[in-house]
Amino acid sequence: MWVIALTVIPNQFFYALLLGIPFFIFILIGALRSRKITQRIQKMIRVALRHERGDLAEKLPLEEDDDLGILAGAVNRMAYSLKKRIAELENEKSNLSAILRHMVEGVFAVDASHEILIVNPSAEAILGLPAKSLLGKSLLEITRSQKVDEMMRQAVRMQTNRFIEFELDYQKPKVLHANAVGVPEGESAICGIFVFQDITEIRKLETVRREFVSNVSHELRTPLTSIKGFIETLLSETPDPEHTKS
Repeated sequence: MWVIALTVIPNQFFYALLLGIPFFIFILIGALRSRKITQRIQKMIRVALRHERGDLAEKLPLEEDDDLGILAGAVNRMAYSLKKRIAELENEKSNLSAILRHMVEGVFAVDASHEILIVNPSAEAILGLPAKSLLGKSLLEITRSQKVDEMMRQAVRMQTNRFIEFELDYQKPKVLHANAVGVPEGESAICGIFVFQDITEIRKLETVRREFVSNVSHELRTPLTSIKGFIETLLSETPDPEHTKS
């Protein structure tokens, strides 16, 4: 009886061991597989955090053609698209900055409250004020003109151009010609563009021209009037022909 029992126990142990080995191998493979998946996920997290900080150079390796591989490919393509779009935006910004820097006219970009968001160098030169004293101020506060503020309001509301000529007195009186244009909503925080130029010298020259024409006309009228009077006097004093003969 004891012999039979001893014979049965090793057989049972053998069968248990035989059944347990595949299970153990399965668990080991699962653990290794899980560890590899975890490492890939951690790699994705590190790369995603670098992308978040603006470093789009690093790519995820496409190790396997599974769900994580598909996700890694999508992340790489997204990073490439973002990098390309950022380069395009920086190029547009550079071009816009170059245009604004070299414009003769002063330029303000304003938001919905007519607060100044962008100032170009010509605007600083025309007004004689640095950008830091203009940014964040309202258009009404800078121009001191209710008509200018109302013109900008109409341009934004009607999405059209408006023109005005007004006087500004900071360090010395100036005459400015300005136009405002509304920017469609949703494109950016900018709602309107205000462009102006100093025409003080032009107006002075026009005044000089008018005064010159007026003076010349007066000087011409004076001798003409004298000549006319002299001729009339001569005609009135013409002797009688009969009297001349005698």
